[in-house]
Amino acid sequence: MAKQRNIFLGVLILIPAVIHFFLLNKFVVNFPSWGDDIIYLDLIEKFDKISWSERLGNIFAFHSYIHRIAFSRTLLVLYYKMIGIINFKVIIMLANLQSIAILWIIFRYLKREQMSTWYLVGVSILLFSVNGNLDNYGLIGVLQHLSSILFLVLISYGLIYKSSHIWPLIMALLYPFVSTEGLVFILWASCYLFFTKSKFRVTFVLLMVLIFVFYFHDYVGDHSNISKTDYVEKIYLFVKGILVYLGSSLKHNVAIAWMIGVFIIAYCAQFLWQTISEKSVSKPSARLFPLFLFVQTLMTGALIAIGRVSDGGEAALQVLLADRFYTYGAFLLVILYIMLVIDLKNKAIMKPVYGLIPAVLFGIFSFSNAQKRLYDLKNRVQLDASNAFLFKKSANYILTSRDSYLLSNAGLYHFPYEINDLTLGKLKIADGQKLTLEKQYQIDMLNNLHQTNGDKVNLYLSDLQDAAIKNENLFAHLMEATKICSLGQITSALFQVGGQYRRNM
Repeated sequence: MAKQRNIFLGVLILIPAVIHFFLLNKFVVNFPSWGDDIIYLDLIEKFDKISWSERLGNIFAFHSYIHRIAFSRTLLVLYYKMIGIINFKVIIMLANLQSIAILWIIFRYLKREQMSTWYLVGVSILLFSVNGNLDNYGLIGVLQHLSSILFLVLISYGLIYKSSHIWPLIMALLYPFVSTEGLVFILWASCYLFFTKSKFRVTFVLLMVLIFVFYFHDYVGDHSNISKTDYVEKIYLFVKGILVYLGSSLKHNVAIAWMIGVFIIAYCAQFLWQTISEKSVSKPSARLFPLFLFVQTLMTGALIAIGRVSDGGEAALQVLLADRFYTYGAFLLVILYIMLVIDLKNKAIMKPVYGLIPAVLFGIFSFSNAQKRLYDLKNRVQLDASNAFLFKKSANYILTSRDSYLLSNAGLYHFPYEINDLTLGKLKIADGQKLTLEKQYQIDMLNNLHQTNGDKVNLYLSDLQDAAIKNENLFAHLMEATKICSLGQITSALFQVGGQYRRNM
């Protein structure tokens, strides 16, 4: 009977993961879903033509001025060396296996703290929620953000339960080269080592200093978003941005998200108070693990708020609801779920099966809410792929001649067969026919763009107009607007504010 129950439980735990990978297979297209994804092709194409010092320089070079994503770059190079071709869909599917590793570590945590494995069903539902994984349908998203969460969970578990082992400390020092938030992690992790009187604390701090020196030795940063915003307003937007980030997983609305964020902060504060109160805590290690995860998630939100909100005005708060940050918000639900289980597990009202109810309801909501977005995502990437195949340019982001070469002629990548069929790639099209086809294609692309992003366009255009009127640098605002707005929409919006924008164009 016990064996049958365990099999049944295992099936329940794996069902959300199976659904997740089914959706990945259905909606992921073998094409770089964002302009950032193509950087990996550029790295690989150059790799065998340069010296080892140049190779290391390219691996550790900054991405978007602030990120040294050496971990993901190394993985892509190794994959290419083993397979010989870059298939974006396969790599994305493989990279998503990191979620299974995260689930396994949480399982080990529950077993170590003698907590019911039934709670792992709820963790699995939240971890593999569709809304929370939309960023993982793109290459750079899954390799940077999901890898960051995996490192966080693995290192936190190691520091708490394997303090005598050196591997968690080595991974912590490598964390900044997975994602930038790793810099914050090693700062407060060093404080934890001193608090616990670890024998490695001095060595870790010295190595941490070297990591910081190396990371910032040629740092330039992104100054495109600097404004003369009042410092009081900056602090207000910074705090509100953190709250929006914390509450984003429950509501894709700024006004509601920041209020949810306040509730989350309040609940976690009382959880921390109970943890440091010896009278109310019988087993502090069980509470320490989710606190580790929460503190780092909060610090990540602070970094994002500094970079995206503090100089972008009130309208920039909407950026924190983007899919690329939604991954952290979804993982925060896993953390809160574990905290809630710990708080209520000894109370009569909290049976394991009862704890599954809110997780199941959220999973159903997430699945139904994300269906249209999944189809929109696939259509957008297919549009990019077919446009790049036929006309050597992208529909939704800038595709340079170098990018076209990497996709079509470098021998690193093959367009998927469905794109070949979709774009009539096997047919001989006369010049006149091709011109007509391209014209109609561009018209259809523009109509699809308007339909897909109709609800966000006004927000971005309003932000652009506001920046023009205030005589701010428009570059950052234009870069954001071009992601979802057409050239006609942008020029029309600027025309509406008259000559007020022309001086700083």
